[in-house]
Amino acid sequence: MFVIALAALSTGVLARWMDDDERLWRFPSRQSEMLYGVIIALLFVSFVYFLPFTYGWSMSDASWDAHFWVLHPRL
Repeated sequence: MFVIALAALSTGVLARWMDDDERLWRFPSRQSEMLYGVIIALLFVSFVYFLPFTYGWSMSDASWDAHFWVLHPRL
């Protein structure tokens, strides 16, 4: 939860969304709006991907190995 909040805050600072303007959802360019959408989509996909670990669901050995592709890359 804190990583998602930090990602949203840092994205806002980098894209300069945190100005003194009164509007809540103001994007200075179309590119920054697309960046925001991509980051939200990546956060959602990451949440769903790690959902079995979060709730302690049982997984097959193949599924377990597939979730640890970062730690054990297949060469």
